[in-house]
Formats: sequence, C-alpha cells, structure tokens
Amino acid sequence: MNKTGLTILILGLGLLSPLYVQAADVEVKMLNVASNGQRGFELALVHINPGDSVYFIAFDKGHSAESIPGMLPDGAASFSGKVSQDITV
Repeated sequence: MNKTGLTILILGLGLLSPLYVQAADVEVKMLNVASNGQRGFELALVHINPGDSVYFIAFDKGHSAESIPGMLPDGAASFSGKVSQDITV
C-alpha cells in the first residue's frame, strides 16, 4: 500500500471510531436499606444501551435479581439470579 492509501485508511478508521464505543459496566447493589430508607437496589434506576452489562452485587445477603415478564425490551433474554449471589446481565 502506498503512503496516500495508508493515510486515507487511517483517516477513514478515525472517522469510524465513534461507531465503536466500548460497552459500559454498571454496578447495582442489592441492599437491606437503600439511601431512601427502604429495602432495595442502589442505583435504583439505570439507563443502559445494547451491549452494556449490569452487575448486581449481593451487598447484603438474602437478595436476588430477576427480570419481570413483559418489562424487557424485544429480543432481551430473561434472567434469574440466585439468592445471596452476584449476577451479571
């Protein structure tokens, strides 16, 4: 490949790089007492994109995380974690 062709290839890849964004990892703690004073999750609400992961941490034992039928986006797989165990979705 000549120098001009290599320069065009590098510039082209540089222009496409915003299309290749690294997936995000979000941590959610399963707690006996959340910041609102009730049992629950912290973060209570997360916004994710396709390819992102949510790591549910059994911070306080006795909790689990699972999907609720009808509340997942089309094509998303349901999940069900075990009590007192972390799960990554």
